[in-house]
Amino acid sequence: MKNIIFILIITTAFLGCVGKESLGIDKLPPKKPNMIQHLGDSGDTINEVTNVNFYNNTEFEENGIDAVPDGNKIKIEWEHLLDTDLDYLKVYRFSEADYLADNLEFASIIDTVDYTGQDYYRDDFLGVNSITHKNWFYFIEIFDKSGNSTLSDTVCYRLLEKPLIISPAEISEVNSLNDIFFEWTDSDAQQYRILLFNSDREILWQYEPLALEETQIAYSGSDCGSGDYIFRIDAFGHLTSSSPINGKTYPIIAGAESEERVIIVE
Repeated sequence: MKNIIFILIITTAFLGCVGKESLGIDKLPPKKPNMIQHLGDSGDTINEVTNVNFYNNTEFEENGIDAVPDGNKIKIEWEHLLDTDLDYLKVYRFSEADYLADNLEFASIIDTVDYTGQDYYRDDFLGVNSITHKNWFYFIEIFDKSGNSTLSDTVCYRLLEKPLIISPAEISEVNSLNDIFFEWTDSDAQQYRILLFNSDREILWQYEPLALEETQIAYSGSDCGSGDYIFRIDAFGHLTSSSPINGKTYPIIAGAESEERVIIVE
C-alpha cells in the first residue's frame, strides 16, 4: 500500500509535467533534492577532530536534521539546489505510526514555501499535540516556474523531552564564570552535554556528566574574562532503527536541546 502512495505522488508530478508539453514550456524536472541526514552535534569528536562546531559562522547549526533550542521543533536541511528557475517547494512529514497505520494519507504537506534560496526549514508542529518520543520523517518536493517537480529522499529524527534549565537564570550577571553552577531537570536522555559559547558562537567549554543523576555542575573551564556568553544543555538518546519504511530501514537519532540563556560577566 505504501509503495502505491509514493507511486501516486510521483505519477501526479509526472502528469503535471506532461500537461505542459502542449504549451511549449520547459518539461525538464528539477534535479533531485538531497536531504541532509543528522551529521552530528556541536561538541562531538568526528574523524579525530574534537569539539566540532556546526555553527560555521551562521545563525543556526548546519548539521542536517536536528532539534533546535527554541521550542519543540525539528530543523531539516537539504543540499543547495542548483536549478536557477525554482519557484516553490512543499514540505512533507509523517510519523512511523502514521505509516504503520496503513493510512492512505500518511504523508501530510505541512507547508508550501516560496523558494528564495533557503536550504532549511523549521517544523513548528502547529496543531500537533504529541511531538516527543515519535519517529518523524520528512521529504520535500521542489517545483520550477514551469510546474515541473521532483521529490527528495527522506530523513528522520526523534525528539526527546527538553532539559529544563533551573540555573543560571536568564541573563545572569556574575563577576566570573567560576561563580556559575549549571542545573537542570533530568529528562529521558541517556547523556547530557553542557555547551558554553562566546558571542561569536565559538565553543569555549563543554562538559558531559558521567552519571545521569548528576544534574548540577560547577563551571570548570578557563576564566574567559568579561563579556556575554551563551549556554545550553543538549540531551541525547540511544541510536535505534525504524520499522521498514517503503522497504528501507532508517537509523533514528534521538535528541533535544534546552533553551539558550545568556551569562554576562562584568
